[in-house]
Amino acid sequence: MVIILIALILLIIQMQHTLPQAFIQNIEAQIDDAALLFEALDGSAPVSMRINPSKVFDATIGEAIPWTSTGIYLAERPIFTLDPAYHAGAYYVQEASSMLIARALDSLPNLKNRPIRILDLCAAPGGKSTLLAQTFSENSLLVANEIIKTRVPILKENLLRWGYPNVVVTSVDPEQFAKVPHFFDVILVDAPCSGEGMFRKIPASRNEWSASNVAMCAARQKKIIAAVQTALKPGGILLYSTCTYNPHENIENVDWMAQEFDLQSVKISDLQEFGVAEISKNNVLGYQCFPHKVRGEGFFMSILMKNGTETNEKRRVESLKYVQKLDKKETELLNTHIKNDAYEYFKNPINEVVAIAKNNVEAIAILEKAIKVNYISIVGELKGKDFVPGHFLALSTFFEHPFPSIELDKQTALHFLKKENILVNAPQGWYRMTFGGNGLGFAKVLPNRINNYLPKEWRIRMDVE
Repeated sequence: MVIILIALILLIIQMQHTLPQAFIQNIEAQIDDAALLFEALDGSAPVSMRINPSKVFDATIGEAIPWTSTGIYLAERPIFTLDPAYHAGAYYVQEASSMLIARALDSLPNLKNRPIRILDLCAAPGGKSTLLAQTFSENSLLVANEIIKTRVPILKENLLRWGYPNVVVTSVDPEQFAKVPHFFDVILVDAPCSGEGMFRKIPASRNEWSASNVAMCAARQKKIIAAVQTALKPGGILLYSTCTYNPHENIENVDWMAQEFDLQSVKISDLQEFGVAEISKNNVLGYQCFPHKVRGEGFFMSILMKNGTETNEKRRVESLKYVQKLDKKETELLNTHIKNDAYEYFKNPINEVVAIAKNNVEAIAILEKAIKVNYISIVGELKGKDFVPGHFLALSTFFEHPFPSIELDKQTALHFLKKENILVNAPQGWYRMTFGGNGLGFAKVLPNRINNYLPKEWRIRMDVE
């Protein structure tokens, strides 16, 4: 009886991991070496991460990903939650194929070395947003949008951890961006899809696949593109991506976009050397990662340029809506604690100080008139005559401040990240707690205790012993 029960359980597990028959037929009609793909999907997924170029990290612990200077493969998957470097934003755990986005954008020299405006429309959990933040000029403006409210906190947390200041978060339907026509130089739509590319990494996703879901996703993707394309400048770049293989959600949708909205396909010349397949339909191109050819998961992308010439549209610029400038005394107080002359400093209704690049103030004012904006770059809080440093200030490397650092060993750092009491030998005052040279958060040393200012929602809940 026990043997029969075990056999039944194993059969159920095997059935749960079986590829859908309709999916198999679709792939066999799509590529000649389908059997190799199916074999790869039953193998193990590679573990990869992308290193934060503004922070300190030893890249030699892994093998370099050939299409990016900041990506590495790991031999095995560690417990990232118990690595203080992860909490310091020294790296982001990201699937290798999706890092090809940076390679693609690097091939467009007219976007480099100048401030531009970027929209990541479907941004959570933040992997591609952090990649975009590090790819373009420091003074560029990145708008990370996530329509699903419950996913916004993890998006904000990952962006805070990454430490780049010129980022704002929004949570609106794509249609809302029609209120800022011809505003963005780059729009990334990493579209919600049927998830075929996750069949290896998340085997349970196979059970959710169906031909009807593919059709539904393809229709939703068209709706999203139709809603947001107005916000792209003439001459601007639309980068469309999915984590799926089927042409309905990929090249056929790209072909539809090009015809419907006067977009021109852009060729990326050097991806095939990495095993990426170039796919064409009519006059458009797309690039597909298959796991049996690329050391990564299933991923598709296409770059389209909006036809037309950019014009200097006159917009009525008003003051920022959700923050206001510091008064003279507040400015004098702030100047004793923080410095970066490229930024202006504002306060929100609860006296938190927000840093905004001077060249982005006008753009954010235009955006705020149409869309509710959440700020990431909160560098501290004004409390009477005191300045309380913010968590972002501890994690960012873009600001000078007078607070000394205390380097923690791994065990002490983990206890700090659990928001527990730690022992340090230091005079009274504010200190930036660091691990490996990267900021973890602030603590204040008092006569008889240490106050840990790590945000409560960030604390580690795992056992660190």
